[in-house]
This record gives sequence, C-alpha cells and structure tokens, in this order.
Amino acid sequence: MARITLNRKWITAGSLVSLALTFYIIFGNHTWFQTRAPLEMDLAELNETNTGEAVLERYRALELRCDVQQTALGAQVCGAFIESFNGIPARHVAFYFDAVQDLTAWKLTVPGESYPTLLDHLEERFGPPEPGNPNDSAKVQHINGGVLALEDPALRREESVVIWIRDQE
Repeated sequence: MARITLNRKWITAGSLVSLALTFYIIFGNHTWFQTRAPLEMDLAELNETNTGEAVLERYRALELRCDVQQTALGAQVCGAFIESFNGIPARHVAFYFDAVQDLTAWKLTVPGESYPTLLDHLEERFGPPEPGNPNDSAKVQHINGGVLALEDPALRREESVVIWIRDQE
C-alpha cells in the first residue's frame, strides 16, 4: 500500500509540473528565447529614403522579422527584440514601411528606468523637446521630415515608447 501511495504522489507531482510547464509555454513571456543584439543607430538617418531592403541589410544582426500587416503606421512592419539602443537598455524596435517599401515610422520600446537616460541622449543629439500641451506627457521634436515623440513611462509604468513618424507630404 505504501508503494502505491508513493507512486501516486510522484504521478501527482509530475502532473502538476507538466501542467505548469504547459501553461508557461502557452501563456508565458518567451522573450528569453529571442537573441537580443544591441542596436547602434543615428536617429538623424531616419527618413523616407530608407527602404525595407536597405533597413534589413543594414540591421541584419538584429534578425528583424517582417510581416505584411496594414496598420496606421504602414503596410509592413519589421521588428526585433533588442538588448540596447546606443548603449541604453531597450526591449524592442520596429520599422514600418508603406506599400512601396519607404520608411513611414520607427518605434523603440525601452524599460521605464531607461527613460531619463534616453531623454538626455535625445536632448544632446537634437536639443530640448518642443513645448507642447502641458497635459500631454509626450516630448516632441521635429527631425528629418518627421516627428519624434518620446512617451513618459508614467503612462505605462513599466516602459517608454519612442516613435518617429514621417511627415505626410
């Protein structure tokens, strides 16, 4: 009888571990499966002359994954998990392209604790942000035929988003 009880305990424990592993595989955060390369990039290079092919070639170390997906930012998006942006801890970068493969937008996601460093980096490179609506927590700068906006992480608590959107001609 003791042997049967012991086996049931092991079966129960094994079942619980299997169930937990299954739930993690289905619903868990799998970013640790991704390779994360650092992104070194001069934001002054952001403009509509960047094509999908040129971006994929230039940043091939990031292992960008692309998908044709019509969004408000473009008809195709290519993104990758990254380790850092110009030495600042970061999580993800995405490039958006229109139907003819011209760059329409660029988006960077950084942890909230990187916000002050990133803001300093952008101010050093492009000057202080333009004064905007006092109720708006985004910092805005016009660069290279587009608008660069940096969202305060207080809105999301965990991360901050920087986005460049090409001006519409």
